[in-house]
Amino acid sequence: MGMFNKKIGKWELFLSYFPLTYNGILRSMVGNNFKTILDVGCGTGLPMEIINYKKLYTATGVDIYDPYLKECKLKNVYTKLINSDIRKLPFKEKSFDVVICFHVIEHLTKKEGDDLIRKLEKIAKKRVVLAMPIGYLHQEEYDGNQHQAHKSQWYPKDLREKGYMVTGQGLRVLYKEENVVVKYGIFSNILFLISMLFQPLLMYKPENAIYMFAMKDIRD
Repeated sequence: MGMFNKKIGKWELFLSYFPLTYNGILRSMVGNNFKTILDVGCGTGLPMEIINYKKLYTATGVDIYDPYLKECKLKNVYTKLINSDIRKLPFKEKSFDVVICFHVIEHLTKKEGDDLIRKLEKIAKKRVVLAMPIGYLHQEEYDGNQHQAHKSQWYPKDLREKGYMVTGQGLRVLYKEENVVVKYGIFSNILFLISMLFQPLLMYKPENAIYMFAMKDIRD
């Protein structure tokens, strides 16, 4: 076990097979028609545990915080891990089939985020998938990692204008900005079920969600 995050649980993995859950949207947007994947700002590697649970893909993770990379190494879902500032990615164009960047863009300024998205689209052969909070979600640094602070706000229109298909997840009026699992414990499952009832709406009206996924297929 690592010092920051336990390995993915059976329940989280189980939910990834349901298309309306967070993990289900993650799995479906990334797809399975690829061999190589780049995880930009991989953190402790939770998304890749879901995507590469059966170790079918050649996965490369990049993060600036070395303790997170050590955590990723223990999970054994990456073929390669690189310590690098994501604003200076050391990859050539068309290096990976799919490039993912989950809950990272908001840690950059808006200009840095725009620049990074353009870089990701150049590095990807087939697809780019992003995930981030919608609008303002306050977060300070933690884990001793100064890069964890949020610096920018993003909305569905920002990514639609860049040609991305956007879908929402998590009903904002229920979750707001709170860690409901900590606050309500077992009763947070009730909020989860209520949110699932509204998930079909959030697929088309992500403005009402707390998080959004954005996907763009790259054309030659």
